Amino acid sequence: MALVTGCSNPAPAPPTSTAATAPERDAGDSSGFEWMAGSRAERGGLAFAVPETDAVGVSMECDRGSRSVRISTVDDRIYAVAKVPADNAALQAFRASGKMWVWDDNQFMRAETLAERQAIEDFFRFCGAR
Repeated sequence: MALVTGCSNPAPAPPTSTAATAPERDAGDSSGFEWMAGSRAERGGLAFAVPETDAVGVSMECDRGSRSVRISTVDDRIYAVAKVPADNAALQAFRASGKMWVWDDNQFMRAETLAERQAIEDFFRFCGAR
């Protein structure tokens, strides 16, 4: 699973100034990507995608309770697929932190909202991860 890694580093300490808080997404971030989960019958999915478009950074799917996740991602020239145990350390780090890097550690996919964090947790529970 060389292409997909999670990060469990703790969040930095909050600033000590009384300046206004940052918006939910970075002001320069116009990508519109977010973590979304869903299920149909016995199949569940999680994707980092732009809603209502075909733009997908990474997608994961599993059968209910299978404890196995199929991850797929596409770069400009490469399509990668991996089948990984749901309890894999990298996936569990992603589950805990809401952060994932694919291809390039300078471009990470981060859960920015409570709804995204809940989507990630719902997906792993659906898959039967501990």
